[in-house]
Amino acid sequence: MKKGFCFIIVVCALLLSQGCMPRTITKTPVRHLPSAEDILKKIPKVNSADNVLRASGRITVTESEGTYSKRFALAARKPASLRIETIPVFGTPDLLLSANSTCMKVFLPHENTFYIGRTTRENFASFTHLFIGLDDIVPLLMGTPTVVQKEAMTYKSFLEESLYRIDILSGRHIVKSLWIEPEGYRVLRSTVFRPDGGNSYTVHFSDFTAIGGSIYPGRLRITISEPKKMEAKVRYTHMEMSQDTEESDLFDLKIPRGARVIRID
Repeated sequence: MKKGFCFIIVVCALLLSQGCMPRTITKTPVRHLPSAEDILKKIPKVNSADNVLRASGRITVTESEGTYSKRFALAARKPASLRIETIPVFGTPDLLLSANSTCMKVFLPHENTFYIGRTTRENFASFTHLFIGLDDIVPLLMGTPTVVQKEAMTYKSFLEESLYRIDILSGRHIVKSLWIEPEGYRVLRSTVFRPDGGNSYTVHFSDFTAIGGSIYPGRLRITISEPKKMEAKVRYTHMEMSQDTEESDLFDLKIPRGARVIRID
């Protein structure tokens, strides 16, 4: 019934040149393509350096070895502060992770083992399966992909179907591409490319919701191509923003008494 109803509406729109269109199609035809710089300026700036995202939800990871799903709670603050706890059905968290630009700490309560080392992509991926740098994953989890603006970078804008596409280039190499809604300038997709031109990872943003007057994505789909293929679907069931920065331990786990400490540098 629902598909039939949408089909009728689309047919009417084609015949009458007005009416309901699919959500992915721009309601107002794009008559003028702004410059890439103008488009980037209009992307909503919703996260200040003091804002802390606190969220809970579920992450489902699919790899060649199989699929697994975990409930989680996280706190994130730009540019690169993160706290993650994975939560079993019963009992205490089975993984606690804190990371900043220089240090990552992980505590596995069921092993009573505390890991500490540098915040590298390899170290982060060994516990999260997400082979993405911390300075990129934090903005992604907060719904705002990083846009590097340097004099050495060039920016090009295109129309791709109903969306603005922005290519960010270093020399002749495309570093990143963004797909942006002409209405509202929300980023719906972000792709980071390898130096050889291949796709490193792509993030799709959807299910947007209003929090404190700003719009945040409630769902993320992350597809990683290297060093091995995987997909992670993040669904937030609760989100809130605060400026509570007084908890000194929030992004810096302390070593529990009696825990075995392993350095992973």
